Amino acid sequence: TVGESGRVLGNIDAAILVVAGEVNAGMLTAEKIELRATARVTATLRARVVTIAEGALFEGDVDNRDAPGGTPA
Repeated sequence: TVGESGRVLGNIDAAILVVAGEVNAGMLTAEKIELRATARVTATLRARVVTIAEGALFEGDVDNRDAPGGTPA
């Protein structure tokens, strides 16, 4: 979890990732990624399930083809 005041510069690999703060990375990899309304994310999201709340700022791509625990979409 990246809290509202949290800031991460770098890739993240987790089972479940919840972002409410700022992340600037090349790749975020998880089975499930949730971007909350206060999230500010620049990255490629690689996950089977991705949720982006209204108000979240997201710049990047979403790839679920080879996501952990997933099957091709």
